[in-house]
Amino acid sequence: MKETVVEVKDVSIKFNMSSEKYDSFKEYIIKMIKQQITYHSFWALKNVSFEVKKGDTLGLIGLNGSGKSTILKIIAGILRPTQGTVKVKGKIAPLIELGAGFDGDLTGEENVYLNGALLGYSQSEMKKNYRDIVEFSELENFMNVAEFHQNIEQVWQKIEETLENQDCDVDCETQGSVFTITFDDRSQIVINKQEPLLELWLASRLGGFHFAYKNNDWVANDGKRFWDSLTEAVAAHGETVTF
Repeated sequence: MKETVVEVKDVSIKFNMSSEKYDSFKEYIIKMIKQQITYHSFWALKNVSFEVKKGDTLGLIGLNGSGKSTILKIIAGILRPTQGTVKVKGKIAPLIELGAGFDGDLTGEENVYLNGALLGYSQSEMKKNYRDIVEFSELENFMNVAEFHQNIEQVWQKIEETLENQDCDVDCETQGSVFTITFDDRSQIVINKQEPLLELWLASRLGGFHFAYKNNDWVANDGKRFWDSLTEAVAAHGETVTF
């Protein structure tokens, strides 16, 4: 009977991802000390179990983002699982890092164009093939997270400035991923940024709506603009404003 050299049993790992992007490490530390950081949980692996016998060759096959590199890092001792156990007999030598060649300070889209340029492709060629590259990577929802946060900050700022400039009797508050407009009668409009979907959600007396950023504007599936919907929502709560 072959000896077991790697035993993975019921391994799960959870990452707590910040709901906001910070411009500097100093800003992050200050907000962490003040307990002003909000997180959402992301399970990269759940209940993974397998064994590798001495002399065996094992291949991991799965979609991009499904946790292949994560389980290898856990086996190598680089990451600790949230749940479960890993037993290794002998030495583990991780050879490559999947993210080699990518700049962590750039968005996914910027990395695509950068690496395309390094390979000799023109900008027009990259634009032509960009959608195919994104679809092949199966990471579309993670391509422009940094840009998404920047766009959201612009939305928050525009709402506050517009309401103030047009003398609306409301209070605005931001807590993590949620922006709240409270009216004199204590009714509220709640706007929530949904990072996993790269969407903006609007809830008011008129109902709930989802918006995605397309062609430099926030639009719903039916083509209605976020700013038009917000204008109608504010009116439904008794204030007249134009965004």
